[in-house]
Amino acid sequence: MNPANEVKKEKLKLSWRGEFKFDAVIRENNKIVEIHCLSTAKFKTVSGKDGTSKFFKVFHDAQMMLLTGCKNNILAFIDDEFYNKVIKEQKNGKFFSIISNKDFSLGFMGDTR
Repeated sequence: MNPANEVKKEKLKLSWRGEFKFDAVIRENNKIVEIHCLSTAKFKTVSGKDGTSKFFKVFHDAQMMLLTGCKNNILAFIDDEFYNKVIKEQKNGKFFSIISNKDFSLGFMGDTR
């Protein structure tokens, strides 16, 4: 990515009407070159069950990315299990294969108060 590119949270128009706010939209010379949605959710619920509604939220985000017409769409996950679930569904043909997925392992320094 060019350091001069503009990166910001932005609401974009969708091809069928309506708008959707994305976590990060990257523009180069005012042209959208990449869209990112970040999932900070854990795939498993507190009771240990699969987070089906969380999965459908990510699926919805992916649909919204596709409706922008942007060719570079990134879903980012901080939960390995969630990332692996989406990869599995892509391989089974049940999730958009044109969406790139990234798994981020975030290290936390602890409470800094």
